[in-house]
Amino acid sequence: MTQAPSHASGSKPQTMRHRLHKILRPLPEPINPALLEAEKKRAEDRQNRVSDAITAFSGSMLFVYVHIIWFSCWIVWSAPHTIAGRAVSCQRGFRICMGRATVQ
Repeated sequence: MTQAPSHASGSKPQTMRHRLHKILRPLPEPINPALLEAEKKRAEDRQNRVSDAITAFSGSMLFVYVHIIWFSCWIVWSAPHTIAGRAVSCQRGFRICMGRATVQ
């Protein structure tokens, strides 16, 4: 019978995945105290809090989804009017070119 090699330390051998995870694990960003202080001062002003909230919303996917829905509804609602207007103006242009335009 063959036995698995024993390790001197008595621990299990590390798998390749475990070793890669140790190497590639992202390190936490160091926090600069000056940046924390500036953020605290900025949060005290109501105008800055409102602008930060607007910026956070406009940079979110919810903002994108709301605008996709809004513009889709707008296009669907205005399409019949636009198509009818184009048809009438094309017809009018054709009549002018043919010399059959009538003033109404």
